Amino acid sequence: MMTDTVSFTLSFYQDMFRRTEEAIRSAVRTMPPVVAGNFTDGYLQGIIFHWWQLAGEYGIPPAVIDAEERHLRTLAGLPEREASR
Repeated sequence: MMTDTVSFTLSFYQDMFRRTEEAIRSAVRTMPPVVAGNFTDGYLQGIIFHWWQLAGEYGIPPAVIDAEERHLRTLAGLPEREASR
């Protein structure tokens, strides 16, 4: 039963990552740069906060979330953020 929950959570996480990539690509493509930057920065802060909650609960390695956050910030054209954790 626990394995099913972890499997579902990891699948859900992967789907969230894919959807986040799509949202960032769409924002960068359709919004003026300043608006897209502000939107994607705030959006990513919220998403990453939730990912850290999942990481703690289901054992997703912190390095995975750090790497994905860097990838998404690069995709959005945002500078790397200093670790605040």
